[in-house]
Amino acid sequence: MQDIALVQVSLSDLRLRGLFNTYWLKAFPDPTTRPARNTVERPLGGNTICNVLVTAYLQTPAAG
Repeated sequence: MQDIALVQVSLSDLRLRGLFNTYWLKAFPDPTTRPARNTVERPLGGNTICNVLVTAYLQTPAAG
């Protein structure tokens, strides 16, 4: 989880933010290592209430 750089969260209703935060804080309890997060409200397809896009940086050893 330390490789996560940014999390983009889309909620169908911003009133769900508190519920999402419950799980967010369980996944990332330490505020000093918690990744950046952007949360927005937007229409999501079907019965979807939450969409999460995670961007991570994975460093690979140099070839050679």
